[in-house]
Amino acid sequence: MLSGPATAGLDGLRRLAATLVAALLLAAGGAQVVPYTVQVIALSDHQAALSVQADLLRSGFPTYVTRAASEQGDVWRVRVGAFADRTSVLLYVSGMPPVAGVTPVPALVESIPPGIMPLAPRVMAEVPVAGVDIAVAELESGFVMRVESRDEPGQAEFLLFSDGATRRYRAWRLGFDESGELVRVRELLLWPENWVNDSAEVRDGFRRSLLALVAERLAVGVDVVAAAEYRPGDEEPPRLLIVERGATSLLEGSELLAIGRLDQEGGEDGPMFGDFGPVEFLHAPTWPEDSEIPDLTDALSLDDIIEAAGEGAPIEGRGWEAVADGAYTRLTITDPAAAGAEGTTGQGTSWRASLGRPLWSEGSHLVAWLDERLLIYGFVLR
Repeated sequence: MLSGPATAGLDGLRRLAATLVAALLLAAGGAQVVPYTVQVIALSDHQAALSVQADLLRSGFPTYVTRAASEQGDVWRVRVGAFADRTSVLLYVSGMPPVAGVTPVPALVESIPPGIMPLAPRVMAEVPVAGVDIAVAELESGFVMRVESRDEPGQAEFLLFSDGATRRYRAWRLGFDESGELVRVRELLLWPENWVNDSAEVRDGFRRSLLALVAERLAVGVDVVAAAEYRPGDEEPPRLLIVERGATSLLEGSELLAIGRLDQEGGEDGPMFGDFGPVEFLHAPTWPEDSEIPDLTDALSLDDIIEAAGEGAPIEGRGWEAVADGAYTRLTITDPAAAGAEGTTGQGTSWRASLGRPLWSEGSHLVAWLDERLLIYGFVLR
């Protein structure tokens, strides 16, 4: 583990790298390079290529033609779209019909004309909907999706979409405090992650070190922390119920706020978190006793989202709107400045942007439905 001057040096390099990346993006006017497109067909006849392009454009596909010189003569490649990741382009081509017997395939970008897909899609996550309850809640920047199993009680999965990244957490509860810091209530396993293959000595040593760490953070004895251990079953690892603040884990520097003391009358299956259960929390000295554990506010269930989307109702984004167009989502620029595309894209520019039926947006991302799963798209400005 690095510490002291080594860590400071790495932090300095990270800051320098971030500064250089930001400078490059600013120099490019915020636009980013996208690596993928769709190769539809390659033809030696220019007019035939233009005819295929016209047919695809009429169907809503953002199509363009490029020329490639060869010893046998010019080849005209008919291509569609711009995509920020391989998953989005694979999904897109799966909905396209063959052209003259040729199946469209993903291809690396060579040269895409301006105006073709000014917002390139990127799949941030895929979430199957079978057997789970799903809810979303908007944040100041991005949104959170909560996914809970209906059949197996336990921690929910939370997906945080913000700043172009997807972060996943397992927790009983997740929210944000008044300063915007992430706070979650989760299980802290007291055995190593691959405990099945570890000896009893390794497990016990790991457990003791974690108990000591938690006791130090709470300024209490190890025996007090050990008394808060619980096991959902005889074959399950021992664990603690902890409250922590920060986007990382306890071992990576998050702030430990409290541990839960489970009421034994609540049963042996851990805390009953339907109404947050019979749990008493032992607070760290830095966390006032009257502090409340935040939760997601104004969360919308998937049923609410589907009902609000209705049959073909436009989904409003930041400077764009999305509507269903066959198996695809069609994006239309409603405000180029708000979409970040001012000067490169005109109002009313419209194209088939991604596969799936649009359901919801908090402004920057799009949640779409496809084959019993949700696709969460982000968009990269070209």
